[in-house]
Amino acid sequence: MTGKGIEAGVRSQAMKGKGNLMVKARAILPIALFAGFILVFLLTCGGGGGIDKKQDTDMDGMPDWWETTYGLNPLDPSDADKDPDRDGWTNFEEYQNGTDPQIQDPPKELCNGLDDDGNGLTDEIWLDKGTPCEMCGIYQCSADGLSLECQGQGICSPGDNKNCGSNGIKTCLDTCVWGYCYEPLQCTVGEQQTSKCGYCEEGLQTRTCGFNGLWEIWSDCLGRGCRPATAQACEIEGKAGTQKCSDECQWGDCVANCNPGDKFTASCGDCGGTHNRTCRSDGTWSGWDLCRCVDQTESKDFPGYEGQTRTCGQASQCEWNPWTNCTLDGAECDADEVETQACGCGSTGIKTRTCSEICTWGDWGDCQGDLDGTPPSTPDVLTPEDGNTFYALPITFSWLPSTDNCGLSNTRAYEISLEESDQPYAQSITIETGSNSYELISLPGGRWRWWVRAKDEAGNASEYSLGRGFSFYPEEISHETFDSPTMIWNWTAGDENSAGGNDYWGKVDTRANSDPYSLWCAAGGDQSDDECDDQGSNNVLASSYDNDMAAFLEMLLDFRGHSHLTLSFWYWLEVADAKDCLKVRVKGQSGIWTEVWTKCENSNGWTLSYLDLSAYAGQANVTLQFRFESDGAGHCAEGAYIDDIVVEGW
Repeated sequence: MTGKGIEAGVRSQAMKGKGNLMVKARAILPIALFAGFILVFLLTCGGGGGIDKKQDTDMDGMPDWWETTYGLNPLDPSDADKDPDRDGWTNFEEYQNGTDPQIQDPPKELCNGLDDDGNGLTDEIWLDKGTPCEMCGIYQCSADGLSLECQGQGICSPGDNKNCGSNGIKTCLDTCVWGYCYEPLQCTVGEQQTSKCGYCEEGLQTRTCGFNGLWEIWSDCLGRGCRPATAQACEIEGKAGTQKCSDECQWGDCVANCNPGDKFTASCGDCGGTHNRTCRSDGTWSGWDLCRCVDQTESKDFPGYEGQTRTCGQASQCEWNPWTNCTLDGAECDADEVETQACGCGSTGIKTRTCSEICTWGDWGDCQGDLDGTPPSTPDVLTPEDGNTFYALPITFSWLPSTDNCGLSNTRAYEISLEESDQPYAQSITIETGSNSYELISLPGGRWRWWVRAKDEAGNASEYSLGRGFSFYPEEISHETFDSPTMIWNWTAGDENSAGGNDYWGKVDTRANSDPYSLWCAAGGDQSDDECDDQGSNNVLASSYDNDMAAFLEMLLDFRGHSHLTLSFWYWLEVADAKDCLKVRVKGQSGIWTEVWTKCENSNGWTLSYLDLSAYAGQANVTLQFRFESDGAGHCAEGAYIDDIVVEGW
């Protein structure tokens, strides 16, 4: 059924529910102008010169006499679908039913997710609501609630291809959205690379070659150190202090602030020792002098063996020596004695325990070096089944338990892998769980395949189970790719901090997750920063992002009719330090901004972020904002880019 057919069918059903009401009779005085004189004729029900009851000048289905009687325009065909008394009935329906279009009648059932006519049912006359239409659309309520519209047709035609990336191609999916970009193979699946990173390149980051033959993003930089010549506040022994970053990118000791000549005494050791330090002429503390204490001996009887003693003094740097006389009856072991034992699957691991100071064994430690090489059995999958379609979350994944000669771990027993089936391995999600079922509460819309495998205590993994395919189609509320050459002005861009000049988001073609355009945080405005001499990694730009930025990009959204909401977007981020951040903020009906996501470190390439916005479900006016903030100096980096923003709901 076409959209017009649906609207006509619904209008016909609505007429039956409205009933047949008589049109109120009114006298009409037409006025004719002749040679400057006004002649008034009183028309009656009989006689010549009467009104033509069938004349419909604007051909909108309502005769001229009826429109004139009720204050409508007989020359305006668009007023047939208007509703001046706001009772849910159009002027055309009021004419058909003989009711006054200026006076509210009993409400009719609109298409709006509400029980308008109070009969205990919701949208009961809109029978085709939620059914498929055209290529990828679904019939949904129109904005005025008076008809159904085919919505969500997508941004491309299934099967179409276009170039992307440096030398890749992407295909339009059956869901009428562009799939992920296929690039030529760059590496061998499973291959790993390691690279130095950080301010002094003392840190390390790694990346792995994915199943698509492309490098995944770099991991976080581990051991990156600090920025030379910077300082930060710290606290030492209850006093405020400062620590500086050395030329080797390492934080120095925390040095308390002091006045020259001050002395400070603190405890040391564990038997009443003390040591001192003095404030030097430059306002910094000297090192601690020798820990001093009184030589002493302590005696104690432990159950099972008596006469235990220990000593403490300058000879032991004010630390207690171990207890003596552990050789008496009742002692389990000698103090500090270590015992080892085989453990693990096949007894190939080692665990140890240590004798305490009172000559009793401590607990066994964890098993180390277990050489179990036998993987567990491959799980048999249950749900979701092949071909299942979901329009809302959660989705429950389940499978039969696996078996293993050493048993499964309680915290890492199974690994679920989900991948987009239309673009194999382009986007994947890995989930670990200790149960043989998992309830998925967040997922981007599309067609997916899933597998599961088991892992044992030694880290052995089974083969993946047979794959199952399913589809998840939430409603796409907003999809922004920025692929047109001009700015999309349903977004508002600006800068709330003009101290460094007004710099704000705008389109660029120097970087894009999906070609040709993305948005850069400082593409518009003054761009007055030139202190870096094009030291950013992309020298095509004027230099880098500016000082004192608070550049925002925001859009007003309507989340009524949804109980769950998700936001996904791709971002590329390079910042000079952790004081410069990309943020996502949301303002709902409370009128208060809430930060729902913050990133203050390099992304090392384009990265997908996925957020749950369900806290704002059902609200009519919700503002979504992307925001980039910078401090006052030192911005030899590009800043932030965003692309492919999608808001979905159900």
